[in-house]
Amino acid sequence: MESLTDLESKSVYLSTYGTEQEKVLHRNDAIYEELQQLKKESRLVNFTSASSLIKSNKTQNDAIAQWQNFWSSTRNDSLKKQVDASAEDLGFKAGSFQNFYDWLDGDFKHLGISDFANFHALNIDDYVVTDSTGTTATSLIKLNEDQYLEIKNHFAQHQNTLLINRKEVNESFLGTLKEDFNLLLWLSLVTVVVILALFYRSLSLTLVTAIPIFMTWFLTVGIMGLLGIEFNIFNIIICSFIFGLGVDYSIFITNGLLTEHQTGISTLPTHKTSIILSVITTIASVGVMIFAKHPALFAISRVSLIGIFSAALVAFTIQPLLFRLFIGNKNKRPISLRYFIHSVLSFAYFGLGGLLFSLYAWIVTLFNPSQPKRENLGFHRAVSKLMKSVLYTNPFVKKRVLNPNKERFEKPAMLIANHTSFLDILCIGMLHPKIIFLGKRLGI
Repeated sequence: MESLTDLESKSVYLSTYGTEQEKVLHRNDAIYEELQQLKKESRLVNFTSASSLIKSNKTQNDAIAQWQNFWSSTRNDSLKKQVDASAEDLGFKAGSFQNFYDWLDGDFKHLGISDFANFHALNIDDYVVTDSTGTTATSLIKLNEDQYLEIKNHFAQHQNTLLINRKEVNESFLGTLKEDFNLLLWLSLVTVVVILALFYRSLSLTLVTAIPIFMTWFLTVGIMGLLGIEFNIFNIIICSFIFGLGVDYSIFITNGLLTEHQTGISTLPTHKTSIILSVITTIASVGVMIFAKHPALFAISRVSLIGIFSAALVAFTIQPLLFRLFIGNKNKRPISLRYFIHSVLSFAYFGLGGLLFSLYAWIVTLFNPSQPKRENLGFHRAVSKLMKSVLYTNPFVKKRVLNPNKERFEKPAMLIANHTSFLDILCIGMLHPKIIFLGKRLGI
């Protein structure tokens, strides 16, 4: 059965198209001849083409001319005499084959596509389609997976001819859908952020609510990547659903924390309970499909569960920390967004500079092991300049060095400082390049 139906073979469609029906059918005739040759050479399994029955007018006229040249009047007369003689010997009545003789002497004309309209069993419309834009003739090709690339390259240069692979078409559609989805996702994010800003009228509250939404999305996509779950039409739809849940959970937690911060009334547990009930009901309605055997239902359920738990986890853990950082509570003063951004940038600048200096020292020591025993004043000066530049990157804070004793660090001395902040290291280190730090557990 498999050898007769070619069910295990790959199916592709070879279409030729154009505005003139006659030219399209003529190209389809040429393609039919090539497909026959490819099948004879075992470069494809099988094929079905309308050109096996429907030919272009030119091809039909050429065949009619060959027929008429073959059946000359002399050959017709000879055939009739031989048939009549044999018919009489076999007991046939005279004139039994007159219809055949009339047909043989007939005036043959080419057939158009409309002449096959009454033959419904042929399904001509499945292979040749004509509309206001033109005509398309399609052939169905059966081939093995390793033969596809060869067939694709073979017909790549044919004029107005297209090899259609359903898998590639689906992947192309999915890629376009993903691009559209990403655009819609960013538009949705911008819209949500604008609405939150208008509602809360506070940049800090907007960030506290919006950041968990972004984190939920990235966490969900990251887990999908770790588990090898690829995007498809079902996952894209479910991701929109997860995005909505992330927005809802973030708003609930922000409102609960804000009410507790303003009134002192502990309302956050109530909001958390609402979220937990939402998680339970959503899992009960969607999560049960994880036991489904159908791949589409299983994919929907799997992505839904990942998204729901990600949204709840971020809302319960990350968002309260962000609220305490930017809004504060009775035990902690809030940090302004400007201070937070500047602190992160300054620390990143210092960390990158320290990494580069450490890398330089490691390379120098690797090629010259005795170098650390030398003075290396230039290196120390560069490190001191780095510490000073970190402090002076903040234009909003006044900096002033008080030196009433006019200390020039020309003689060995000891500086004792109460180390209460990381800034102490920068302040002391920028004074002179020869300063050596000694700490309780760390020697610098």
